[in-house]
Amino acid sequence: MRYSEISMLVVKPDGVAKGLVDEIRKIILSTGLVILEEDKKTLSSETVKKLYWEIDDVRQRDYFPQLIEFMSSSPVHIFIVQGEEAVKKVRTIIGKRDSDFGIRRLWAEDIIRNVAHGPHTVERAKEEIKLLIDKEV
Repeated sequence: MRYSEISMLVVKPDGVAKGLVDEIRKIILSTGLVILEEDKKTLSSETVKKLYWEIDDVRQRDYFPQLIEFMSSSPVHIFIVQGEEAVKKVRTIIGKRDSDFGIRRLWAEDIIRNVAHGPHTVERAKEEIKLLIDKEV
């Protein structure tokens, strides 16, 4: 028997500015995930640093300071979602810029302005939700 997971998808400032939140909401719902909560807020640079610090392949890149600046420059839209294999489904929705699917393929401009962020594991999803909306899940 499969179990329900919690995850999140953060629409980055470029996705919010492009008006993609409603389209991304439809995509999320089309996968069978349930949206438990949504929040729109501007993240502090300190929060953004904490969000990405545990991701070694991001923290160690030369673009890390620009990512922090960008992610704290204007509002993000946070979707908290639940469903079977929620983490995997969110990662599939996001995709990669160079893949054949996903919202990054459709709308990413570069490595920083790539529309969305999502956690890679259930444990990381819980940590990121606590960090961004201060809720235990």
